[in-house]
Amino acid sequence: MNQELRRVQVGVGSLIEYKGKYFLILRKRKHGRLTWSPPGGHINFGESPAKTAIRETKEEVGITASNPKFIGMTNDFFKSTKKHYITLWFKLKVKRPGKIKVQSKEVVSADWFFVNKLPKPLFLPFKNFIQRNGWLIYGR
Repeated sequence: MNQELRRVQVGVGSLIEYKGKYFLILRKRKHGRLTWSPPGGHINFGESPAKTAIRETKEEVGITASNPKFIGMTNDFFKSTKKHYITLWFKLKVKRPGKIKVQSKEVVSADWFFVNKLPKPLFLPFKNFIQRNGWLIYGR
């Protein structure tokens, strides 16, 4: 396999909580297709991970978020596609979510979920985050 294709990539996940619910998207793209995750994506050249979290949230679902706080990372290896990601997780704040505007190229649907009623299947990095750092989501 081409060594260029085997490099570790860096992604960002944006956890958004509002009134006890967390915002998740149903992914449309090939990578993680039809799995649920918070908004997120790749860091643009010269962009900080925190800015990426805000930008991806706005692009994917039209939600304006602020105050990104780094809350952890996961080391995610996708066996079926042989992709390896480091995902940086941020918790973002929203004053009022407003209307969800789903970006149809990347998102099938999106909604708010209580943490004890998360939909399945979950996107691998989000599943890993919950398994390793669940206490951060639950606020312990």
